[in-house]
Amino acid sequence: MIELQETPSSAGPAEEECYVSIGPTTQWRSALRGFSILRHIEMLDHSNVLFMIDEVLGEQRSGTPIGAGGIKVFHGSILLCNSLVPKLFVGLEELRAMAEADRLGILIANGPPPRAFRCPRLPFEVHQAIVALTERCRALAVMPSD
Repeated sequence: MIELQETPSSAGPAEEECYVSIGPTTQWRSALRGFSILRHIEMLDHSNVLFMIDEVLGEQRSGTPIGAGGIKVFHGSILLCNSLVPKLFVGLEELRAMAEADRLGILIANGPPPRAFRCPRLPFEVHQAIVALTERCRALAVMPSD
């Protein structure tokens, strides 16, 4: 478990420079619902940042700023330390591939593959949140640093 701390309402400019917004908490909560479903079906190799975000959001009381291990939740948005963005992107790419396979009814789980099309496990809005957040993090991961 990571140690959580409440974030002060006004952070200094030097502290804000290393953080970037990775999306609204509502969209992340939806995507993490899909993460919790799919991670029980198949292993993800690069899911540590997803687990960290899931833990921080799970510990956040409604509207309270919180921060832990390079992640901050502030004013309905999740801020991530720049150094974690590439790691998050790789994890989201894996999750997105699983979500796409789920939408097509061909997700390979541990055990024999299904013989016919199977209805997706993920609701459409969860799938859309995963896709949108992956695209957002793709743009952030390839941004040149100043």
